[in-house]
Amino acid sequence: MDAKLRLRCPKCRAIDWSRDGFTMAVDINGELHPLRVTPADSARDDTARWTCERCGYQPPDDDDLAEHLTEMEAQARR
Repeated sequence: MDAKLRLRCPKCRAIDWSRDGFTMAVDINGELHPLRVTPADSARDDTARWTCERCGYQPPDDDDLAEHLTEMEAQARR
């Protein structure tokens, strides 16, 4: 299964997420771009929820989608 399919918002089908200074979106060519938009040394809020920037949906913390988003964030930090 394509990893990008697991990252789609269940409400609007977008891949356009943000959480605590970190964004993850797909560009017009279908490329996934995880990006930290605040300095890496700034205080992180691990309790912040992922939010779809297109429709405002927030998956529950124990949802597979939230887990997949967090995994992608961790991979991008490496």
